[in-house]
Amino acid sequence: MSQISSGLLKKLKDIETNLKLPITSGEVVLKTLTLKQQKNLLSTAVTGIKGAIEFKKVLNDIILENADTDKIFTVDRSKIVLHLRRQSLGSEVSIDGDIYNVDKYIDKIDKVKKSFDMKGGAKEGKVELKFKIPTLKEENSIISKCLTELNKGKAEPEADKAFGLIYIYELIKYIDSVSVGDETALFDDLKIAERVEIIENLPLTVYKQLATFFKAFTSYETEILTFDEKTIAIEPTFFDTSN
Repeated sequence: MSQISSGLLKKLKDIETNLKLPITSGEVVLKTLTLKQQKNLLSTAVTGIKGAIEFKKVLNDIILENADTDKIFTVDRSKIVLHLRRQSLGSEVSIDGDIYNVDKYIDKIDKVKKSFDMKGGAKEGKVELKFKIPTLKEENSIISKCLTELNKGKAEPEADKAFGLIYIYELIKYIDSVSVGDETALFDDLKIAERVEIIENLPLTVYKQLATFFKAFTSYETEILTFDEKTIAIEPTFFDTSN
Protein backbone atom coordinates (compact mmCIF):
# COMPACT_ATOMS: atom_id res chain seq x y z
CA MET A 1 0.00 0.00 0.00
CA SER A 2 1.39 3.38 -1.00
CA GLN A 3 1.77 6.15 1.54
CA ILE A 4 1.68 9.92 1.21
CA SER A 5 5.20 11.21 1.46
CA SER A 6 5.90 14.14 3.77
CA GLY A 7 7.78 15.71 0.89
CA LEU A 8 4.68 15.76 -1.33
CA LEU A 9 2.52 17.36 1.35
CA LYS A 10 5.19 19.96 2.05
CA LYS A 11 5.41 20.85 -1.63
CA LEU A 12 1.62 21.22 -1.82
CA LYS A 13 1.61 23.50 1.20
CA ASP A 14 4.50 25.51 -0.19
CA ILE A 15 2.74 26.23 -3.48
CA GLU A 16 1.98 29.93 -3.53
CA THR A 17 -0.47 31.61 -5.85
CA ASN A 18 -0.23 34.97 -4.20
CA LEU A 19 -2.70 37.83 -4.42
CA LYS A 20 -1.51 41.32 -3.50
CA LEU A 21 -4.12 43.92 -2.52
CA PRO A 22 -4.13 47.46 -1.12
CA ILE A 23 -6.07 47.61 2.15
CA THR A 24 -6.73 50.18 4.88
CA SER A 25 -3.55 49.36 6.80
CA GLY A 26 -1.35 49.32 3.68
CA GLU A 27 -1.04 46.12 1.64
CA VAL A 28 -1.74 42.43 2.11
CA VAL A 29 -0.40 39.37 0.31
CA LEU A 30 -2.80 36.40 0.36
CA LYS A 31 -2.46 32.75 -0.60
CA THR A 32 -5.24 31.09 -2.55
CA LEU A 33 -7.98 29.13 -0.78
CA THR A 34 -7.51 25.39 -0.30
CA LEU A 35 -10.12 22.66 -0.69
CA LYS A 36 -10.02 22.14 3.10
CA GLN A 37 -10.79 25.82 3.67
CA GLN A 38 -13.68 25.69 1.21
CA LYS A 39 -15.04 22.64 3.05
CA ASN A 40 -14.80 24.49 6.39
CA LEU A 41 -16.74 27.45 4.97
CA LEU A 42 -19.45 25.25 3.48
CA SER A 43 -19.81 23.27 6.72
CA THR A 44 -21.22 26.33 8.53
CA ALA A 45 -24.28 26.34 6.25
CA VAL A 46 -26.08 23.69 8.30
CA THR A 47 -25.56 24.85 11.88
CA GLY A 48 -28.84 26.65 12.59
CA ILE A 49 -29.11 30.12 14.10
CA LYS A 50 -25.43 30.25 15.05
CA GLY A 51 -24.34 29.52 11.49
CA ALA A 52 -23.98 33.13 10.34
CA ILE A 53 -21.52 34.13 13.04
CA GLU A 54 -19.71 30.79 12.91
CA PHE A 55 -19.25 31.39 9.19
CA LYS A 56 -17.86 34.86 9.84
CA LYS A 57 -15.36 33.48 12.36
CA VAL A 58 -14.23 30.72 9.99
CA LEU A 59 -13.92 33.23 7.16
CA ASN A 60 -11.86 35.61 9.32
CA ASP A 61 -9.62 32.74 10.43
CA ILE A 62 -8.99 31.72 6.82
CA ILE A 63 -8.17 35.27 5.72
CA LEU A 64 -5.72 35.66 8.61
CA GLU A 65 -4.19 32.25 7.95
CA ASN A 66 -3.66 33.09 4.27
CA ALA A 67 -2.44 36.66 4.81
CA ASP A 68 1.04 37.97 5.54
CA THR A 69 -0.31 40.38 8.18
CA ASP A 70 -2.93 40.29 10.94
CA LYS A 71 -3.59 44.02 10.71
CA ILE A 72 -6.67 43.62 8.55
CA PHE A 73 -9.78 45.63 9.39
CA THR A 74 -13.32 44.37 8.92
CA VAL A 75 -13.88 47.13 6.36
CA ASP A 76 -11.51 45.27 4.03
CA ARG A 77 -13.11 41.84 4.41
CA SER A 78 -15.58 42.03 1.51
CA LYS A 79 -12.91 43.23 -0.89
CA ILE A 80 -10.55 40.44 0.16
CA VAL A 81 -13.29 37.82 -0.04
CA LEU A 82 -14.31 38.79 -3.58
CA HIS A 83 -10.71 38.61 -4.77
CA LEU A 84 -10.09 35.27 -3.02
CA ARG A 85 -13.28 33.83 -4.43
CA ARG A 86 -12.38 34.89 -7.99
CA GLN A 87 -8.80 33.69 -7.63
CA SER A 88 -9.78 30.29 -6.23
CA LEU A 89 -13.12 29.47 -7.86
CA GLY A 90 -13.51 31.77 -10.86
CA SER A 91 -15.48 34.91 -11.66
CA GLU A 92 -18.97 33.46 -12.15
CA VAL A 93 -21.24 33.62 -9.10
CA SER A 94 -24.86 32.62 -8.66
CA ILE A 95 -27.24 35.25 -7.24
CA ASP A 96 -30.90 34.26 -6.89
CA GLY A 97 -30.42 31.58 -9.51
CA ASP A 98 -28.80 33.87 -12.09
CA ILE A 99 -25.12 33.95 -13.01
CA TYR A 100 -23.16 37.19 -12.52
CA ASN A 101 -19.52 38.16 -12.98
CA VAL A 102 -17.75 39.02 -9.74
CA ASP A 103 -15.26 41.16 -11.69
CA LYS A 104 -17.86 43.91 -12.02
CA TYR A 105 -18.27 44.05 -8.25
CA ILE A 106 -14.51 44.07 -7.71
CA ASP A 107 -14.06 46.92 -10.20
CA LYS A 108 -16.60 48.97 -8.24
CA ILE A 109 -15.09 48.60 -4.75
CA ASP A 110 -12.34 51.21 -4.85
CA LYS A 111 -14.68 53.73 -6.51
CA VAL A 112 -17.12 53.75 -3.58
CA LYS A 113 -16.41 56.47 -1.03
CA LYS A 114 -16.49 55.47 2.61
CA SER A 115 -19.32 57.28 4.38
CA PHE A 116 -17.74 56.73 7.80
CA ASP A 117 -14.48 57.31 9.65
CA MET A 118 -12.30 54.55 11.06
CA LYS A 119 -12.71 56.21 14.46
CA GLY A 120 -15.47 58.28 16.04
CA GLY A 121 -17.10 59.23 19.28
CA ALA A 122 -20.23 60.26 21.13
CA LYS A 123 -20.94 62.17 24.31
CA GLU A 124 -24.00 62.56 26.49
CA GLY A 125 -23.55 64.36 29.79
CA LYS A 126 -20.67 62.73 31.65
CA VAL A 127 -20.65 59.65 29.41
CA GLU A 128 -18.28 59.61 26.46
CA LEU A 129 -17.62 56.79 23.98
CA LYS A 130 -14.79 56.33 21.52
CA PHE A 131 -15.59 54.20 18.47
CA LYS A 132 -13.38 52.23 16.10
CA ILE A 133 -13.60 49.85 13.17
CA PRO A 134 -12.19 46.54 14.53
CA THR A 135 -9.64 44.22 12.98
CA LEU A 136 -10.61 40.68 12.01
CA LYS A 137 -8.58 39.43 14.97
CA GLU A 138 -10.43 41.69 17.40
CA GLU A 139 -13.76 40.71 15.93
CA ASN A 140 -13.01 37.00 16.26
CA SER A 141 -12.21 37.25 19.95
CA ILE A 142 -15.67 38.71 20.48
CA ILE A 143 -17.36 36.19 18.17
CA SER A 144 -15.75 33.35 20.12
CA LYS A 145 -17.27 34.59 23.38
CA CYS A 146 -20.64 35.11 21.72
CA LEU A 147 -20.60 31.53 20.43
CA THR A 148 -19.76 30.30 23.94
CA GLU A 149 -22.84 32.10 25.26
CA LEU A 150 -25.03 30.76 22.45
CA ASN A 151 -23.79 27.21 23.06
CA LYS A 152 -24.78 27.20 26.73
CA GLY A 153 -27.45 24.59 27.25
CA LYS A 154 -28.26 21.63 25.03
CA ALA A 155 -31.10 23.14 23.03
CA GLU A 156 -30.80 25.57 20.15
CA PRO A 157 -31.32 29.09 21.60
CA GLU A 158 -34.62 30.83 20.92
CA ALA A 159 -34.40 33.15 17.93
CA ASP A 160 -35.29 36.38 19.76
CA LYS A 161 -32.82 35.76 22.58
CA ALA A 162 -30.07 34.72 20.16
CA PHE A 163 -30.51 37.76 17.94
CA GLY A 164 -30.53 40.05 20.98
CA LEU A 165 -27.27 38.54 22.21
CA ILE A 166 -25.67 38.70 18.77
CA TYR A 167 -26.67 42.34 18.41
CA ILE A 168 -25.04 43.27 21.72
CA TYR A 169 -21.82 41.52 20.75
CA GLU A 170 -21.96 43.19 17.34
CA LEU A 171 -21.99 46.60 19.03
CA ILE A 172 -19.18 45.74 21.44
CA LYS A 173 -16.60 45.30 18.73
CA TYR A 174 -16.98 48.96 17.66
CA ILE A 175 -16.20 50.41 21.11
CA ASP A 176 -12.67 51.53 21.91
CA SER A 177 -13.35 53.08 25.32
CA VAL A 178 -16.06 54.36 27.64
CA SER A 179 -15.50 57.30 29.98
CA VAL A 180 -17.66 58.55 32.82
CA GLY A 181 -16.30 61.80 34.18
CA ASP A 182 -12.58 61.34 34.79
CA GLU A 183 -12.70 57.52 34.77
CA THR A 184 -12.04 55.65 31.51
CA ALA A 185 -12.41 51.96 30.67
CA LEU A 186 -10.32 50.80 27.70
CA PHE A 187 -12.22 47.91 26.16
CA ASP A 188 -9.04 46.08 25.11
CA ASP A 189 -8.18 45.81 28.81
CA LEU A 190 -11.56 44.35 29.82
CA LYS A 191 -13.00 40.86 29.73
CA ILE A 192 -15.79 40.39 27.19
CA ALA A 193 -18.33 39.91 29.98
CA GLU A 194 -17.31 43.28 31.46
CA ARG A 195 -17.75 44.96 28.08
CA VAL A 196 -21.25 43.48 27.80
CA GLU A 197 -22.17 44.80 31.25
CA ILE A 198 -21.00 48.31 30.34
CA ILE A 199 -22.80 48.46 27.01
CA GLU A 200 -26.04 47.20 28.53
CA ASN A 201 -25.95 50.15 30.96
CA LEU A 202 -25.21 52.89 28.44
CA PRO A 203 -27.63 55.82 28.19
CA LEU A 204 -29.90 55.22 25.22
CA THR A 205 -28.86 58.47 23.53
CA VAL A 206 -25.19 57.38 23.39
CA TYR A 207 -26.24 53.89 22.36
CA LYS A 208 -28.13 55.32 19.40
CA GLN A 209 -25.04 57.23 18.26
CA LEU A 210 -23.02 54.02 18.44
CA ALA A 211 -25.65 52.21 16.37
CA THR A 212 -25.51 55.02 13.79
CA PHE A 213 -21.72 54.60 13.57
CA PHE A 214 -21.81 50.87 12.84
CA LYS A 215 -24.85 51.14 10.53
CA ALA A 216 -22.85 53.55 8.32
CA PHE A 217 -20.23 50.81 8.03
CA THR A 218 -22.76 48.10 7.17
CA SER A 219 -24.39 50.40 4.60
CA TYR A 220 -20.99 50.82 2.93
CA GLU A 221 -20.58 47.03 2.81
CA THR A 222 -23.98 46.65 1.16
CA GLU A 223 -23.12 49.31 -1.43
CA ILE A 224 -19.83 47.73 -2.51
CA LEU A 225 -21.49 44.32 -2.79
CA THR A 226 -24.30 45.64 -5.03
CA PHE A 227 -24.13 45.99 -8.80
CA ASP A 228 -27.12 46.55 -11.11
CA GLU A 229 -29.40 46.11 -8.07
CA LYS A 230 -28.06 42.62 -7.39
CA THR A 231 -26.35 42.20 -4.02
CA ILE A 232 -23.81 39.47 -3.31
CA ALA A 233 -24.39 37.78 0.04
CA ILE A 234 -21.11 36.75 1.67
CA GLU A 235 -22.30 33.44 3.04
CA PRO A 236 -21.33 29.75 2.68
CA THR A 237 -23.07 29.33 -0.70
CA PHE A 238 -20.83 32.07 -2.13
CA PHE A 239 -18.04 29.49 -2.03
CA ASP A 240 -20.14 26.69 -3.54
CA THR A 241 -19.70 26.27 -7.30
CA SER A 242 -22.06 23.30 -7.56
CA ASN A 243 -25.19 25.51 -7.82
